[in-house]
Amino acid sequence: MTWQPIETALRDGTEILATDYDSIEIIHWSNPDLVGPCWIDRYGDFYFPSFWQPLPEVPELPDPASA
Repeated sequence: MTWQPIETALRDGTEILATDYDSIEIIHWSNPDLVGPCWIDRYGDFYFPSFWQPLPEVPELPDPASA
C-alpha cells in the first residue's frame, strides 16, 4: 500500500489510516451536527490529515491444532 493524497480518500464513514506528518491515526469522515463535515479519529477528536491509505487486512488466526 502506498500513501495517497487525502483528497482521494473515502468519505463514506469507512475507517482509514491517515497521517498529518506528525502522527499516524485511524480516522473516518464524519458530519457532526454543530461542526459540519470533518475527519475524526477514534477518540472523537478532529484530525487534519495530508495522506491516507486503506487499513491493512487483519491476519488470520493460526490453527490451534497445528500449534
